[in-house]
Amino acid sequence: TYIDKTNDVGFLAPGFSTSPSKRLKLDRTDSLVLLRQPKYNLQSEVKDDNVQHALDASGMDAIVAAFPIAAKNNDNTGVIFDATSFFSGGNKDIVNLRGRSVGDGMVIYENDYLSQRSQIEAVNAFGNSIAVSSEIGFRLTIAVMIGLLSEKPEVSAGITTTLTLLPEEKMAVRMADPRIGTGYVKFTSFGSGGSKAGYFAGRWKLVPKDEKSVLEGGTSDPVKPIVIYVDTLFTASWAEAVKKGIEKWNPALEKAGFSNAILVKPFPSDTDFHSNDPLISCVRFSPSPSRAIAVRRLADPRTGELFSCQITVTR
Repeated sequence: TYIDKTNDVGFLAPGFSTSPSKRLKLDRTDSLVLLRQPKYNLQSEVKDDNVQHALDASGMDAIVAAFPIAAKNNDNTGVIFDATSFFSGGNKDIVNLRGRSVGDGMVIYENDYLSQRSQIEAVNAFGNSIAVSSEIGFRLTIAVMIGLLSEKPEVSAGITTTLTLLPEEKMAVRMADPRIGTGYVKFTSFGSGGSKAGYFAGRWKLVPKDEKSVLEGGTSDPVKPIVIYVDTLFTASWAEAVKKGIEKWNPALEKAGFSNAILVKPFPSDTDFHSNDPLISCVRFSPSPSRAIAVRRLADPRTGELFSCQITVTR
């Protein structure tokens, strides 16, 4: 979930996340549809089926939300349920602003949801993803060094919550060193010496069109390049600078065997393009006084595979 728009950019900046991304599983009983939080990523160092089975058996998928089934089809393969409450601004799984800096030594201590000033505005579907757009009202409690401010500002924000299906086929993983500063997915590894943290590298799935050329030391265009769209609200000089900055990665990827790995394009003007599609990578402009650049990466929590990135550049 991230902020799309707001009535007060001093408190809530467009482009910034309102909660960390989560992996969820859909489950079903006779009368309920359940959203579950999958058990923590546990791996066995030794290739022993008994050890892995013990790790799998010792964990459970916690229930995050439960929805009564309102109707079923004739053969019981499809159901209807009302999940509106999950997308409410009162759900801390999608909106939790506690600890967010609002400048000049102030942070948000608490965000109280104002249900009477909130509504779901739209739902968009994009193949394997959906985006739910809402207008949410909050009463903020602000903390400073000496305590809490008595004044509690009320703000409204347009937020978008996206759900994306993970692919059936997992990408091969690669280990990462967390000290380097690149993205990773954390897991716990169990072995003869006990448990320790492990890390899968965050990587784009680039597959060469001409594998033979790459193996012989040459280059190949990828089957599916990384396409990043740049907001047309940037001035021409800013848009060109953003484009050049992103394309500086191409020579490095060329050394790895990929030519034309990253393509940078302006937001298309056709109506099929939606920048809130979670599988589209884009750089957006935000008219916010914040000096921070917000980066959201959509990654497979099982492997570290990167699906998209959303970068917000403030004025």
